[in-house]
Amino acid sequence: MSDIHNHLGVLAADASFHEAAAALGAAVPKGDVRPLDEMLHQMQCFAAARRREVRLARLRNANRPGASQWGLRGDRVVEAISSFGAAVKALSALAGELRPLITPALDDVIALAADEGHLLSRGFHQTAVSLGYTTAEVGWLFEELALIAYRPVHIVCADGFEDFLALLDGISIGEAGLTLAGFVRFTGDPDTDRRLEKLIIRLRTAGVTASVFLALVIILTAHLVATEHSPQPVAG
Repeated sequence: MSDIHNHLGVLAADASFHEAAAALGAAVPKGDVRPLDEMLHQMQCFAAARRREVRLARLRNANRPGASQWGLRGDRVVEAISSFGAAVKALSALAGELRPLITPALDDVIALAADEGHLLSRGFHQTAVSLGYTTAEVGWLFEELALIAYRPVHIVCADGFEDFLALLDGISIGEAGLTLAGFVRFTGDPDTDRRLEKLIIRLRTAGVTASVFLALVIILTAHLVATEHSPQPVAG
């Protein structure tokens, strides 16, 4: 399912990836690595509905006749929100499992993607496209990563791993509109929102938006490193 894992065998033979991943070997969680397939499938289902809403929003903004009547049926909107909610929940579960790897040291692996010819960069790009995001959206993601020198963990987790959990808790699943899904909103929980406010300020100062894309890059990379050291994923 995940194009990034199609590159795993080659990545393992890549000296730069192998060296960076090997440095994290002691932090790899014990046991098998849970697969990403279900989380990525849910994101793909959501992205199809979101893509349609983005097109319609552009048509409405252009005052295209009849565009306001072309929106998704209510049941399709609910289904899309449910899919993205399941994907974010799966990301949170994976974050818990991969926690020992989600430290600033993981940025040494992520930073390999700064080279657009590197297999990790190509894996990020192909995975995002396969999930249904446009080339322009993927380009925006790489621009965001470049603004923080491809070191998202350093800035997201500046006050600890709990900041990453706060980011995941704050991700909108589309309750206020599918086009807003994936971006951060406050949760209503005082402790979480205090962390979110500080995180948003840190990212905004760097010119970066708090979004699910940063979480995806962190989780995908941590999962790749874990799989490198434990290549037999559990089923389901």
